[in-house]
Amino acid sequence: MEKTIQSVSRWTNGIGLCALGIMVLVVTGDVVGRYFGFPVPGAFELNELLIVVLIGLGLAYTQAEKGNVAVGILVDRFSPRTQAFFDCLASVAGLIIAILLVWQTFLHGMMSLRAGEITCALQIPLFPFKFLIAFGALMWAFELIVELVRSTSNLRGPTKG
Repeated sequence: MEKTIQSVSRWTNGIGLCALGIMVLVVTGDVVGRYFGFPVPGAFELNELLIVVLIGLGLAYTQAEKGNVAVGILVDRFSPRTQAFFDCLASVAGLIIAILLVWQTFLHGMMSLRAGEITCALQIPLFPFKFLIAFGALMWAFELIVELVRSTSNLRGPTKG
């Protein structure tokens, strides 16, 4: 199960990186276009949506790679077991946040779908992007569960036999 979660995390991160590449092209095209009097219509709006893709789909991969900021000045001085305890605590706190994020963004996605919410300039429906955040948070939650299981086994210490 862990390998499946990590595989999906890598895949979603790849999509997020593609969104970043598109953002670079849109901004570059818009800047060059403005210089010649032809800005890219809806460039700001498009970048807003693409950053949702980038961040939403990068959450789980960042967790898997331990890419989040961690303050280890104090905790690094503790024993491995105490460190595992703090890792468990951080995973549980993150899991609570991830579950709340999944729940609320899914509800917002449903409201957006029902209301037919769209962007102003490009008329792009917003509900897929809200569901995408919910999916990204769900994958983040799965990565946190993997980390919690790993930290819990470290907390127990080595098994005999």
